[in-house]
Amino acid sequence: MTDSAKNANKVDENAEDDSVLIAKVAKGDSVAFEALAAKYTNMLFSVAYRMFPQQSDAEDIVQEALIKVWNKADLWDETKGASVSTWMYRLTYNTCIDHKRREKKGHVELIDNITADDEQSARAKMEQDETQAMLHDAINDLPERQRAALVLCHFEGLSNAEAAKIMDTTVKGVEGLLVRARKALQDKLQPYKEVLVS
Repeated sequence: MTDSAKNANKVDENAEDDSVLIAKVAKGDSVAFEALAAKYTNMLFSVAYRMFPQQSDAEDIVQEALIKVWNKADLWDETKGASVSTWMYRLTYNTCIDHKRREKKGHVELIDNITADDEQSARAKMEQDETQAMLHDAINDLPERQRAALVLCHFEGLSNAEAAKIMDTTVKGVEGLLVRARKALQDKLQPYKEVLVS
């Protein structure tokens, strides 16, 4: 069996395992819930943290999303084509949007902190901080849906199809959001091109 065939079988087995687990969760099986939570908490946290850079906020969002998984497990429908992981991403994404609406004003930090090596000079660190701030500002200025598409596809590494399911849009819709987001970032960061490239 080829490596790609083995990987495809692994993916199918994981999807099947997730389907079995979510069915058990729907029946109130806390052990199955703990297994799903253990498997996906880090991925869900990553999405929440990129939308809400305060660790406590991201943890609260993940906790709320996992409560929704527990309470709404019977709503997951295999026939709709979304995997359990995509459905859980969607719940987390929606929870982030709900928190954004409640917050009204917020700052989304999408770029991980850049840490300086011990050998880096103070000037290099300062330049990194300025570059990071420019990137943060540019990304935070994007409209919510463009920012979400960028987070899911670029930072989380999801396919456009997976992001489309999570965002309740089409693949073409996600592609359009990504094109507009990249164009907006390019336009906004063009004056700083030399700083960013160096």
